[in-house]
Amino acid sequence: MISPESNKSFGMPLSVLITGSTGAIGPRVVNVLHHARCKVGAFSFDAPESGMFPRNVEVVIGDITNKAAVA
Repeated sequence: MISPESNKSFGMPLSVLITGSTGAIGPRVVNVLHHARCKVGAFSFDAPESGMFPRNVEVVIGDITNKAAVA
């Protein structure tokens, strides 16, 4: 598991994109990585409910099968 201590060894925040971030386990993954001081992006088909993610998580709404949305 990534911890705040292990993330420091990279020299800069680890950037992670979570697809399906509003699904069954996505919110937990986003919050664990955020707590580990990773720079987290959340990509989902549906908009997250208010307060689902910390404020500095970048949220992108789109379909993972749409090349333009992913770009």
